[in-house]
Amino acid sequence: MKKRKNKRAQAGSGEGSDSLHIPVKSLFHCPPQEQISRLSCAMASLADAVYITDLNHKIIYANPAIEAINGYRPSEVIGKSASDFFEDIPGNPPDLAGLIKRDAKDGFWIGEIYNRRKDGSIFPVQLIENIIFGEDGEIQGYIGISRDITQNRRDKRELAESREKYRLLTESSLTGIYIISKTGELLFVNQTFKMISGYSDEDLLGKNMFKLIHPDDVNWVKELVARRLKGEGAPMR
Repeated sequence: MKKRKNKRAQAGSGEGSDSLHIPVKSLFHCPPQEQISRLSCAMASLADAVYITDLNHKIIYANPAIEAINGYRPSEVIGKSASDFFEDIPGNPPDLAGLIKRDAKDGFWIGEIYNRRKDGSIFPVQLIENIIFGEDGEIQGYIGISRDITQNRRDKRELAESREKYRLLTESSLTGIYIISKTGELLFVNQTFKMISGYSDEDLLGKNMFKLIHPDDVNWVKELVARRLKGEGAPMR
């Protein structure tokens, strides 16, 4: 689990922090009821699940996205404890709610945890928990933003697997394989290339490949590289 916290600014000021510490009236220059309406509309348009809790972490508001992410209609979660969605899930720290409350007391908490859908399935989310301060600087409640990162985790896993397959393919190849930058610096060489050239990683990586080529062939190889970068075929010799 990754987490980060931030210290809040002084009550009523914008100094010392980028955490949420904005008096409600400063959000909109309009009557309080209209402020609430505008804020609710803004939250309703978000793709991430947003919920607001009281000081005991009981949910008092949830936006419509919570249904797509957690499977609950907003009305079904009102009155529930926010911890119902993540407590007692393998992979989450014990007493996660207490940990968040302690670490977020001076600002906000952000981390990657596991969450529970209505059907009981478990999935990873990025959770941002921020304190809501009143105009007098007292804590009024908490606002949480939960983003489903299942696809992000899957993409990272597939990328890591792809890289490993590529590494195994290049290292087992009997052909010398190298990767160079647009200006000719060697970025990668496989074991076979090192065996053929007689050089080590230290000798090759970061060095200009054209310095390893016979002077009579340098111009042809440069033209070959330029054409390959453009998606064209090899030049005739």
